[in-house]
Amino acid sequence: MRESGALRYHVVWGSVLAAARARGIGTEHLRRVRAYLRHRFGLDAADWAHPSQRPRGYFPGLTGTPVHDPKAFPWVLELEAAYAAVREEFDAVRAEALSAHPRNLVERGRWNVFELANNDGPVRGHLHNWPETRAVISRFPGAGKAGLVYFSIMEPGTHVRAHCGPANTRLRCHLALSPARGCRLRVDDQMLAWSPGRCLVFDDSFEHEVWHRGSLPRAVLIVDFWHPDLTENERWALGVVAAFKHTEFGWLWRKAGRMLSPGRGSAAPAPS
Repeated sequence: MRESGALRYHVVWGSVLAAARARGIGTEHLRRVRAYLRHRFGLDAADWAHPSQRPRGYFPGLTGTPVHDPKAFPWVLELEAAYAAVREEFDAVRAEALSAHPRNLVERGRWNVFELANNDGPVRGHLHNWPETRAVISRFPGAGKAGLVYFSIMEPGTHVRAHCGPANTRLRCHLALSPARGCRLRVDDQMLAWSPGRCLVFDDSFEHEVWHRGSLPRAVLIVDFWHPDLTENERWALGVVAAFKHTEFGWLWRKAGRMLSPGRGSAAPAPS
């Protein structure tokens, strides 16, 4: 409900402003962050730049390109160069406990993941168990802060329905770790295929879906990194937002949706 979103916005944006003041960052450097939060919490409608780009949190003013050239990012080329080492460490994952992808995106088939890092940093120390992989992804701007890092294993016969990622503040890199015959990724109106040792880079805030009509599992390493149009101050502020739920005030992040159930009052006015 809108009242719950207003409360969340009030608390999170207020925390960003307080942290920014402590660092000497003026609000003029965070205008786009404010607009992003107002859309994320349902207070303002997004001014979509593209009909296929509909993330839950829309950050204004970022170039919207569905598919990117991997050669444009030196850290992506370094990941390709480390393919053999990453593949060797990935083989050990098969002995680990995999989990189903946490979002309800699979229409049929099976999609398992092994998460290495997310906005909170390494997951239960997992990333520390893969030194070669850790070393190469540490060169990605915002790895473990901009989004997720995980191994993805998709079984034959799987269809992942069309969907948009949660925010346009990141780009997503796939390093193919296995042959992927019969497996295709659609991003907007472009069809892509994986090749072992090569990377795909795309903006997952654009609508995308996957069909696996092959006979062998498709395995990739997925690394999210900051959208290159973000400023350093904006990247810092988005990191504050991601980490907020773990601060001493983070309980409001988790409980705000229940605090204003019908009959319990209205939200405090959101700061401008």
